[in-house]
Amino acid sequence: MLLTVRCLTKNGSEWLLSCADKQELPEYKNGKWSKNKLYQGYVYDFGKNKIPNVEVFPGVQIAIEKPEQSVHLDDLIVFKVVDSDDDKSSFKVVNVIREAEAKAELKDEETDDDEEEDDQDSEMQAIKDAMSKLTKGGNIFNASAFTKNTLQSAKESLQTEAKKAAQKRGRNESITSIKTQSDDEVDQEEAMLDDNARILHKEKILSGLEKSSELNDDTDYNRLVLSNPHSSEAWISYMVYQAQDGNIEEARKVAENALNTINPREEQERINLFTAYLNLEVASGDEKSLKAVFERALGAFDAFEIHKRLANIYLSTKKFDDLEKLYNVMLKKFGNHIRDVWSLYGAFLYKQNRQAEGRELMKRALNIIPKKHHLEMLCRFANFEYAHGDIERGKTMLEKAVAAASNRGDIWNVYIDKAIKYQNIDDARLLFERAITNKLGMHTMKNLFQKWQDFEKLRGDEEHLLKVNEKAVQFTKNLKKDIMDAQADEEENGQNYH
Repeated sequence: MLLTVRCLTKNGSEWLLSCADKQELPEYKNGKWSKNKLYQGYVYDFGKNKIPNVEVFPGVQIAIEKPEQSVHLDDLIVFKVVDSDDDKSSFKVVNVIREAEAKAELKDEETDDDEEEDDQDSEMQAIKDAMSKLTKGGNIFNASAFTKNTLQSAKESLQTEAKKAAQKRGRNESITSIKTQSDDEVDQEEAMLDDNARILHKEKILSGLEKSSELNDDTDYNRLVLSNPHSSEAWISYMVYQAQDGNIEEARKVAENALNTINPREEQERINLFTAYLNLEVASGDEKSLKAVFERALGAFDAFEIHKRLANIYLSTKKFDDLEKLYNVMLKKFGNHIRDVWSLYGAFLYKQNRQAEGRELMKRALNIIPKKHHLEMLCRFANFEYAHGDIERGKTMLEKAVAAASNRGDIWNVYIDKAIKYQNIDDARLLFERAITNKLGMHTMKNLFQKWQDFEKLRGDEEHLLKVNEKAVQFTKNLKKDIMDAQADEEENGQNYH
């Protein structure tokens, strides 16, 4: 197992670490390598004829003869075991990661840690972000409003931002990502990559945004979609190209061709395409053309999902009047059975500093949704109060929630998280103390103690950390005693029964 760790803070002479990534490694037993498996190691020196020596595991070094790529000291080498026998094994370099690149990637990852990530994890997110960029702040699709230089500048900016988005989304890509292999080798090795790496790996193979700067005309884009007929990324790239040049009708034709070409079983690709189509119509169409595309999407996919995507488009383009009309339609259609519609509208109102309207919306929600979901809705709006409203009001709402369901570990966790983020240390400690006095599940209690220990390590002191550790030990002892007593009672009852 290969662990990638991040140093969080120093406590005396010890560092507190957090595991950023785990990766299963191929087997290596008794000097035997697994044939056709990928391994990795660092170049620690060079032997005769400048043959790189690579340390793969602690105390396990190999020499890679005649590497096909240039190699430097401290480079990370990803290699394949081509042949393995008792006498000698041969290796082939698959990828070389420069020390500077690895450091830059780690630096970027640390910088991005505190940013909120979009909850849409589709591999087409970079393209959808690009389409949203086109509509942000005005109708960029209207060719008469821009000069040729302005459009070119917007296009270059779009490509740069989309690349950054793709890189950020794939920053956890396995370091075994392969760049130069035959199609057969790609098929064989791709199964070894994790989910996030596969997404970025596929994007590198596709001639999508990363190569859009090399696509100059319709011929290039036609070649792109012909080689990737079921990829919404390729089709949307073509739409962006047409729209940036002011060819709105041509962009629509591209969208229609895509819908006629993409396999109906590729639902995610088709819904991505419809999202881009809606983006296009919001920016450059009229009410009639938008309605036509919207109704077609409703007929093909989940109605709430399509409404939500259109709402996100209105939100990103700051068409707030249209957005509120849509939210009210969504409340009527879905308010009785989909709770998310209330929290979506509520989040919008609070972020617009319309807290009073948000509070009235919560009252409406509690009058409509089933009673069993009231506590969940109360917690959601308490989150909005903490983030964009009145912290004291948020505390009062969460106090009502824990009073009504003191055995709900999820509610205690929400309350404690908010206290850690928005309140002082003593408030958070008091909540931990209150939480562990309730009859919560063993798994919940374990997580609470772990969270409390982490909190004291990061923001507290050694004295309070020792007290938390003592409480955790005492809880474990009491739990064992309760289990033994329960077993004894069962045995006694069994004997009395016989």
